[in-house]
Amino acid sequence: MTSRRPARPAGASIAEPSTSASAIGRIVHLLVAESVNAGIYRVSAQELRDFIWLRTADLATSQSFGRAVRSARVAIAGHTAVYLRRFAPPFGWSLLGSEIDLGSAGRADLGWISPDDRVLLDELKFAGGIHVPVGDGPTRQQARRYAVAAAGRWGERFIGVRVVLLGAPRRSFFIRPDLKETPLLSSPYWFDARVVSPETPS
Repeated sequence: MTSRRPARPAGASIAEPSTSASAIGRIVHLLVAESVNAGIYRVSAQELRDFIWLRTADLATSQSFGRAVRSARVAIAGHTAVYLRRFAPPFGWSLLGSEIDLGSAGRADLGWISPDDRVLLDELKFAGGIHVPVGDGPTRQQARRYAVAAAGRWGERFIGVRVVLLGAPRRSFFIRPDLKETPLLSSPYWFDARVVSPETPS
């Protein structure tokens, strides 16, 4: 398969100095992209933890976290490790990039290309035990906007949007191009370190 545009390299601008969750989120997106581009997430759990902890030292201190820098590093490292071990797709997939621009719909956190050249988007949520309200809550509205915009851009190549709840992984869910929702656990796109290859939807 032809090479895709690389995600933003280490050292790229992440955000203005901030102690907000959005700053932590952007660092997680960047660190996930860096780990995938370097092939680090295919290594052992211990090697992955060591790499992530080392990189958070540079990334977290580049922000104005002040005395909260250690707690910020712990949060960044934890979220990144959960994503890479439980949600990153298996061999054969490639990273489309981070902060995927979807025009007026916003920016999807991460994008992936499947072995058959289809597009899967991820929206990451970082709060522990996050409550996602039933119905048309803000998180679902956001994911649906992304799905509509992505379907318009990629057409039949678009798979859907995974809403990844890093604080409660098993409550994550999947929005299809037709905006129907299913628990991520019961979709073909629940990945973890034990998964070798994805199921192919009918």
